[in-house]
Amino acid sequence: MHRGGKGFDSPQLHHFKTSMLELIFVVLLSVALFFVNSSVGRLALIAVVVLFIATGVYSMIYGAPYLSSSKRRVDAILKLGKIRKNHKVVDLGAGDGRVVRAIAEKARCHVVGYEYSVLTFLLAKIVHFFKKGRGQIKFANFWK
Repeated sequence: MHRGGKGFDSPQLHHFKTSMLELIFVVLLSVALFFVNSSVGRLALIAVVVLFIATGVYSMIYGAPYLSSSKRRVDAILKLGKIRKNHKVVDLGAGDGRVVRAIAEKARCHVVGYEYSVLTFLLAKIVHFFKKGRGQIKFANFWK
């Protein structure tokens, strides 16, 4: 049942799923600290946890939360953007990279997506690899 944008395919639900995934990952890494005996291993795990938390908080404060784009929205971007082969396109907050892949595939132009949330970036790279995506996805803050 779809009620005013809060149905099964709503942006709020996608944001909730991604936030929960990040939270679960950080909790699992934190629990792993208790099972690692070496101080180097513990420091490495602490560094990873801090990195995930810091980039997630930074991207929520200075950027926007991850909201996936539906196929309909991606098609609208392609149509309204009138993107051609000689264009260069930048996707700020590339999320899972679906817009990057779609533009690179259909318009055959140079596309770079920037993502600053670690877990979302890793998800984008994994999906991009398995879907043999064109274009690039970079872990970076475009504004710096």
